[in-house]
Amino acid sequence: MGGTVKIRSAVACLVAAGVTLGATALPATAATTTVTVPDATRGVSVDAGTGRVYVGTQPSPPPDIDPFHEWVSSAGVAQVDVRTKRVVNSVTLFTSMSSAIGFSVSDVEVSSTSNDLWVVVGSVSLAYQCGGTLYQLDKRSLATIRTYDVGCARRVELDPTSRSVYLVAGPPEFLFGNDSAQPANLVAVNGATGDVRRAVVPAQTAAGDSSGDLYRPSSLAFDPRNDRLYLVGAGNTLWVYTKELVPARTVTLGYPTSSPLSVVADPAKNRVYVTDGATLTEISAQKERVARTAQLAGSGIVIDPRANLLYLGTNTVKFSTLRSIGQQPRPVQAVDPSTHARFFVAPGLLYIDQ
Repeated sequence: MGGTVKIRSAVACLVAAGVTLGATALPATAATTTVTVPDATRGVSVDAGTGRVYVGTQPSPPPDIDPFHEWVSSAGVAQVDVRTKRVVNSVTLFTSMSSAIGFSVSDVEVSSTSNDLWVVVGSVSLAYQCGGTLYQLDKRSLATIRTYDVGCARRVELDPTSRSVYLVAGPPEFLFGNDSAQPANLVAVNGATGDVRRAVVPAQTAAGDSSGDLYRPSSLAFDPRNDRLYLVGAGNTLWVYTKELVPARTVTLGYPTSSPLSVVADPAKNRVYVTDGATLTEISAQKERVARTAQLAGSGIVIDPRANLLYLGTNTVKFSTLRSIGQQPRPVQAVDPSTHARFFVAPGLLYIDQ
C-alpha cells in the first residue's frame, strides 16, 4: 500500500513532469538513479514535502553470532536524501535472538502533513503463527514515539487529514491459509493520542458455501475525500467502512472467490481500484459501484494523480482509457507526485526512475 504525500502547486507539478492539461506526456526512456542502502530493503515511502524517502531495512546479524546456535533477525528503517543520493539517518528498531520467530519490516509509510513515520514489523514463527508491531517514529530523528501491538497486520494506511492510521489484522494464521477460530480486525490508531480502536470484520460466505468462514482480509485503502475505508480479501466483495469503523455497505466484484485482491483509493478522481493481478476494476467512490474493468496484469497499485496515471506492477495505465501505455523498467512501489519520480527497492538498492 503507498502513502498520500504532500503535493506542491498543480501547475508546477505538471510542468516538472512534462505534462499538459490536455494529455499525459511520458519520457521516451526513464533515467535511473540508484542509492546504496547497506541493509536489505523492504518497503518504501516518499515525503514530497521534504525530498526524503524512507525504506525498511533488515540489518545483518553481528559477526560474532554463531548461525548454528543463534539466529538474529532485525528490523529497521533508513532515511534517504534523494537530492544528495545518500542515506542520512538509520535506526534498528528491533533485534531478536530466536530460532523460532523471524522478524522483518513489512510496510513503511511517511506522513507529509505531520512528523509521523509509521513502520510495521511483522513476525512469523515456526508454528506458522504471525504477529505485528506498529512503530510510530519521528520522521526527522527516527526516534520512537510509541509502539502498538496490532496482531497479524502487514500494511498501514494513512489518513492525510489527521494523524490517524488504519490497519487490517488477520487471524494469527491467515497468511498461510489455515483455519483459525479468531476473527480478523479492522484497527484504527490515533497518532496524536495513542488511542487504538478495533472492529471485528464480518464473516463472508462464498456462493454455494455454507461454512461461514471468517473473512480473510488482504488489502486496505482510505479515501479522505469520502472518509471511507475499503477492505478486500480473498473473495469477490469490497467492504466499505466509515472511518469510525462502522460497516457502510458492500460492493460485489467479478473476481473468483479464491483470488487475493489489492485495493487503492484515488480521492482526486473519486475512484477506487481493485486488482487480482489479472483484471483491474474501477469503482465509483461516489456511487459505490463498479464503473469499468480492464484485463491488465500486474500486482500492486500506485497512483500518480497529477500525471493522470496509475502504475500496476510495471504497467503504466492511463486513467481516461484504463489501458496500458507503456512499461516501467521495474515494478513501481511509490511515486512522488511533485516530481513524478518512481521508486523501487531491492536488496541493498533504492531505484529512482524519472
